[in-house]
Amino acid sequence: MPARVVRGEINASESLSRVSMEAELTFRALITAVDDYGRFDARPGALKAALFPMRDSVTAARVARWVAELAEEGCIALYWVDGRPFLQLTGWEKHRGSSKRAGSSKYPGILESGDSPEIRGNPGDPSESRESGVGTRESRVESLE
Repeated sequence: MPARVVRGEINASESLSRVSMEAELTFRALITAVDDYGRFDARPGALKAALFPMRDSVTAARVARWVAELAEEGCIALYWVDGRPFLQLTGWEKHRGSSKRAGSSKYPGILESGDSPEIRGNPGDPSESRESGVGTRESRVESLE
């Protein structure tokens, strides 16, 4: 896992000031978990295991709610690729600094498109809004609420 530097300016973040403290803590934990491209597996169980492995009181469902808060505020983008949810920190490129980067991401990215992303209610139900998207990369922003 690469070393990450969190700058003090994060404490004055307008967007993070509008989410719950738990969601902000989740964002800070994501900074250390994402790959060099700011992406990560967005399955709630994978997020719980990576972000809060020693906190028994934190459940995958709670992490999913906090991630949904971050997505609603625009701090992260949630999207599906081949039936699996992923996330990407939206300001990653601006804040990542000049550290060395892996040649490619461990996770697929959001498709670049001029279309606005489709917002869907429950990513826990992969059948909803994905009739024609199975087996393809989709550019969708998801809500975990």
